[in-house]
Amino acid sequence: MISLTVGLGLLLALTGPGHGFIDGVEWSKGQVNINSADVFELVQVFGGNAEVARNIIEYRDANGPFANLDELANVMGVSRMRLNTLKKHLKVRGYSNLQIREP
Repeated sequence: MISLTVGLGLLLALTGPGHGFIDGVEWSKGQVNINSADVFELVQVFGGNAEVARNIIEYRDANGPFANLDELANVMGVSRMRLNTLKKHLKVRGYSNLQIREP
């Protein structure tokens, strides 16, 4: 777990707050499969929030794959409003194909 924390800190230090993150920004395209995404993909989608990314993975590990996107609302730190904003960037089946460009 230490290397994961160090890796997340390095990712955030290199990108800076908000740089390269999508959290509903229109200049991104594609989707992330929340059932196979790693912490780095989830951090990008959830606006650099490493705690939410870890919570999603812990929930998935404890409860199995997400059956649908609405189940994400059961994860601590994921509000219904944020989920509705990000749904277009998320999926539960298929490959992740998220592409992020500089604005």
